[in-house]
Amino acid sequence: MKPLLFLVLFVGYCSASLKIVNGTDAEEGEFPFMVSLRHGVDHACGGTIINSKHVLTAAHCVCDYGNAKNTDGYNIQYGSIHITRTYERTMEVEKFICADYNPQLGTNDVAIVRLVSTLPMIDGWQSVYLKNDLKTDFQHDGWVVGWGRLWDAGPIPSVLQKLQVTTLSDSACGTQHDSDHHLCAKSIGPAGGICNGDSGGALIVSGGGQVGIASFITTTCGTTTDVTPDGFSKVSTYYQWIINNSNL
Repeated sequence: MKPLLFLVLFVGYCSASLKIVNGTDAEEGEFPFMVSLRHGVDHACGGTIINSKHVLTAAHCVCDYGNAKNTDGYNIQYGSIHITRTYERTMEVEKFICADYNPQLGTNDVAIVRLVSTLPMIDGWQSVYLKNDLKTDFQHDGWVVGWGRLWDAGPIPSVLQKLQVTTLSDSACGTQHDSDHHLCAKSIGPAGGICNGDSGGALIVSGGGQVGIASFITTTCGTTTDVTPDGFSKVSTYYQWIINNSNL
């Protein structure tokens, strides 16, 4: 197994008009389930709204092994492709719920963020559809989405980025990683991929549905190949745990 490089981030945003490792700006309303998980006003990780009180993210963003971090200062910003250093459209965190996370193996890199109150029913956000029946014995085209760095050690964007990717089959992913727990994906183009700050964001397959949670890279940002794919926690593996811990 190659070393796993996790992608949590604590920096302010940059409004530079650049794209995350060959990504492009998302359209307003295109991914209405995406949120920025923040400490204070600083973006740390991505997440997806699974209902009005709960957000799905990566365990390494909010957990030390299987133990939840203190929630003081944490909040989400939701309802827009734009992240700002204000408290507009934010909600504080009540609790982090951690799976039995193993940072050495990268397994169980899944967590739920419970909010202090339900999100108001305003235009701008929707719950994500969790797809738990993806046939992973062959490839699928899709998108990765997040506010991570635009290149290795670069700035982060103020506008949500999307990148077209293809998943690897379980047999191909399993040569590098644990395909029982992970999905692997690589950029469809010549370069591109997730980077620091994209952790906890979504891998969406064409036709709709979140199938992965952004977890790790195996080399520098934006250099995904069959041998060095990006890694995502497999939604289908953790689907029942997510249901049990989010009142779905």
